[in-house]
Amino acid sequence: MEISEGTPRKKEEALAATEDKIQSLETKQMNSLSDIQKNLQEASKVEAEEKRAEKKAEASEKPKDRDDKSLWIGDSSDDEIFDPKTETSVADMPPGSNVDVKL
Repeated sequence: MEISEGTPRKKEEALAATEDKIQSLETKQMNSLSDIQKNLQEASKVEAEEKRAEKKAEASEKPKDRDDKSLWIGDSSDDEIFDPKTETSVADMPPGSNVDVKL
């Protein structure tokens, strides 16, 4: 848009029109960014669900008999340690969790 020499009123109208276009473009840009953020969040959720399903499938494929590969608390080895009561890997437990140990 070319602003020609003219009355201040025409210049103000042209400035107002330009400001309106800028505002419209900023709104469109914010809406686009919002849509992108929503899509990324949805993709992240789908990826997390796929990973959970994959881990669950892997866990169901593993043999239930862990005696040959696992270390139960009280044994001495460098293999994975499991809580005998819950049969949960100690490494998977959150810090501060209680583990029942028979001496």
